[in-house]
Amino acid sequence: MASRLWETMVGEADKLVEKAEQAFSVLFDDIKPSESVKSPPSSSSSSSSMPQDFEIFEDDVGATMGGEEGSTLFDTANEVLKDVFSQSVGPETFREKIAAFSSAITWEETFIRCLLGMHVVLAILAIIFSRKKLFEGQVMLFIIIAGLVYFSEKLNTYGQHHWKEFATQNYFDDQGIFAGTMFAGPLLTICLCMVIDMVREASNLLIVVKRKEIRQKQTKKSSDASKKSTTAREEAKKKISEVT
Repeated sequence: MASRLWETMVGEADKLVEKAEQAFSVLFDDIKPSESVKSPPSSSSSSSSMPQDFEIFEDDVGATMGGEEGSTLFDTANEVLKDVFSQSVGPETFREKIAAFSSAITWEETFIRCLLGMHVVLAILAIIFSRKKLFEGQVMLFIIIAGLVYFSEKLNTYGQHHWKEFATQNYFDDQGIFAGTMFAGPLLTICLCMVIDMVREASNLLIVVKRKEIRQKQTKKSSDASKKSTTAREEAKKKISEVT
């Protein structure tokens, strides 16, 4: 998927370069009849020097052609260039964005593997504490994960200045896309699962307590009824003995 996307982007970039060259050729052909304007650069010049040449010719032609004619020419050229570069193709769908993001990451490097391993270890600890009913361990793990999420912005800033020490490329942008997706996102997912598990455990404990209360009430009622029946029997026996 990533290779197909890359090939599509490269093909579209080649098309845009061809359209830009055509636009510049049309522009310089229109400027050519003026005698006071410098001759446009030769076709052997590289396409990367065209924007600089365009700025040089813009000043000369604006001064010689003057007024409305020169401004109209360059306004038209600017509109053509805007139309050309506005057609640049990038990842549009959600799957394409995911493929572009995953292809930009070097999954084999140690930093990425350690990051993924940390998430796996924290998830395993959360599962163990949940199965063993270790409430104190769940609370401590939740506090640690919440602290890491809280300091994720500062860690992203640190990574921007020291990424060469542990990574092969700078993953830490100003928007924090990598830090949010690969660091804070999995941690928040683990925290959410822990909260759901705690709520489930609390609801189960509440059900158990309510059942015990109901059983205690039933046993109390049965004991009271048995006491009343025994007292009634004793009173009946006393009355019978008095009559006899």
